[in-house]
Amino acid sequence: MQCLEASGDLVPDYLEALAPTAQPSIIHAGDALQIARLFGETLNAFHQGSAFAQRLHASHALAYLLALLIRELVEAPRETGDAVNKIAETILYMSDHLEEPLRVSALARMAGLSQAYFGQLFKAQAGCSPREYLHLLRIHRARQLLQKTNLTIKEIAARIGYQDPFHFSRQFKAFQGASPSDYRRGPSIPSC
Repeated sequence: MQCLEASGDLVPDYLEALAPTAQPSIIHAGDALQIARLFGETLNAFHQGSAFAQRLHASHALAYLLALLIRELVEAPRETGDAVNKIAETILYMSDHLEEPLRVSALARMAGLSQAYFGQLFKAQAGCSPREYLHLLRIHRARQLLQKTNLTIKEIAARIGYQDPFHFSRQFKAFQGASPSDYRRGPSIPSC
């Protein structure tokens, strides 16, 4: 394994900005393609040799990579609180409006974010896409209604946003492993 070494007047500043504590830290670059590309470019330049041109290329790519990582670390805490609140508000809205036809584009507009960025933030915080989360909310609510009410399958489907009770039944069975009627009848059906 080859050891890479960095030197220069700014190295202590880079290290302090990237790891302000004595504890080792891991920096998550996320889905930032530019960061991944620069990392690869830096490694490739180092591996091409030690001539001045390769070292110059590697040092500039590394400096730009470090600048991007530092910017991510500085901006992430500022954005995190606001992003958490926006996603939490969206989840509450989804939960309170399950009977409505909810679209990801409309939820993103409510949060004041682009649809792509909204999807990224949502997945980072909730662990799944907004559409998948909405499906989970609807199935969870259906399970509650099946266990605690005498509503018909058609009424439950309507209360959780399904206009077609047969589509609801298929979705429920695919997720739950039992039809809504079977789920209501027996405690022997495993639940999530």
